[in-house]
Amino acid sequence: MTADELAEVIEDLIRAVVEDEEGDAEELHGARLSSFRHAGLLTRNAGVVITLADGSEFQISVVQSRISDRDDEDTAADDSDEDAS
Repeated sequence: MTADELAEVIEDLIRAVVEDEEGDAEELHGARLSSFRHAGLLTRNAGVVITLADGSEFQISVVQSRISDRDDEDTAADDSDEDAS
């Protein structure tokens, strides 16, 4: 999983809470969500911008701090596939 993919999952989870009118998170009702990329932030980080109905804005940044061994194996397999072409 990449940082962008995880940021998208986080955005989807928060969106579900925002759209749940019967939920306990009343402060989130009416909030707007967007990815860093769609919000036009000048960063390469993945993340979500949350703008509340009162204008307050929050950012959740997702930074991958380690690549799993499995990701290394997948990358090596992809590289060997490209070499065979």
